[in-house]
Amino acid sequence: MTDEQSVWRRSPDVAVVDGETRVVVLGLADPATARPLVMEGSAAAIWHALDQPGTTAQVVQRVSDDFGLPATEVESDVTAFLIELRRSGLVVTG
Repeated sequence: MTDEQSVWRRSPDVAVVDGETRVVVLGLADPATARPLVMEGSAAAIWHALDQPGTTAQVVQRVSDDFGLPATEVESDVTAFLIELRRSGLVVTG
């Protein structure tokens, strides 16, 4: 579960190759076990929404604006992916 006041930000321990439609991220905290994550579509949009740190609601709003959808339609997917990114060590909250 996420704390609505937590601010999501990209981890400083990542390497990123950002193309127009694809983002590849590699966590550098443990290089021996690191695997690149390739993001396209909505996953890349969520990563781009983290260009600036933001609360869950702010990130959801950025993604919904990007796709022209109501925030309520993307909220659960965005939140789930943010949690997955945090588990992978690619984003942090605080």
